[in-house]
Amino acid sequence: MKAIKWIVGIVVGLIVLVIALLLIVPQFIDIQKYKPEIEKQAEQATGRPFSIGGDLRLSLFPWAVIGLSDVHLGNPPGYGEKDLLYVKSFDVEVKLLPLISKDVQVKRFVVDGLRLNIEKNKQGRGNWEGIGKTPGKAPPAPPKIPPEKRRENRGRLPSEGARGG
Repeated sequence: MKAIKWIVGIVVGLIVLVIALLLIVPQFIDIQKYKPEIEKQAEQATGRPFSIGGDLRLSLFPWAVIGLSDVHLGNPPGYGEKDLLYVKSFDVEVKLLPLISKDVQVKRFVVDGLRLNIEKNKQGRGNWEGIGKTPGKAPPAPPKIPPEKRRENRGRLPSEGARGG
């Protein structure tokens, strides 16, 4: 009976320790230092100016939550509005354990204060066109599929053909 009490005590103690660490660790991580890198990566991915005016937020319990505020995605030159997209605040909750194996599982996605400015310039080109494309660079060509594979995959979704059905 004494052994069971010790085992239960150890398990409860470990659970309390893990919860305490998940609550305390974000207080010691300077997540703000990642803001310039996030902005740079977003600009490279979209080909548009990107900025985060507010602070980044991180919480690890009960879910891993990453929050941004005052987010701006700019328009290309030649449009009336400065921003294509503005978000007052953005939070994403992901499951913590799958992150260890680099598997991102989103539980909840919350966007507050979204403002989207869609417009066309004088040449008739929409400000949403070309996001993610590097100016002057052609998109990559689709992979060549041999004729026998095309017949084999007919009537299936691409992912079904890749798995073999």
